[in-house]
Amino acid sequence: MKNLQNTDGFTLLEVIIALAIFTISIIALYTIQTGTINQNSRASRITTADSWASEKIEDIISAEYDDVEDKDDDGKAGLPHSTTATADGSEVSPDGVYTLLWNVAENHPLPNTKTVHVIVTNRKGGVGSLVDLEYIKHKG
Repeated sequence: MKNLQNTDGFTLLEVIIALAIFTISIIALYTIQTGTINQNSRASRITTADSWASEKIEDIISAEYDDVEDKDDDGKAGLPHSTTATADGSEVSPDGVYTLLWNVAENHPLPNTKTVHVIVTNRKGGVGSLVDLEYIKHKG
């Protein structure tokens, strides 16, 4: 009698196991890719906010000492972190995504200095500040 058993192909069980492994691998790669895209998007927002805040700091550096004013005389307490409390100035980005706030504290931390605190927040549901910078401008 001839042996009727043929071992030249794959069994159905082997195919199902291979498809399960393949599916789990694809789902893992998809999850990693989605996380990477989200992190790149956040990094892009932070970079844009940082550029905008740095540009404002550069404007303040190039301004005359007396032109940088504490308009509401609230000093260092004028702009707490992540709050729109009482800023000495504010701007909204042309695309409406970011708000830039700045506050000036005169004679802080030393006489004849002004500390400028700049924060940029995301106006579309962001929590807290994206960028928070301080610059100390010295008279003379």
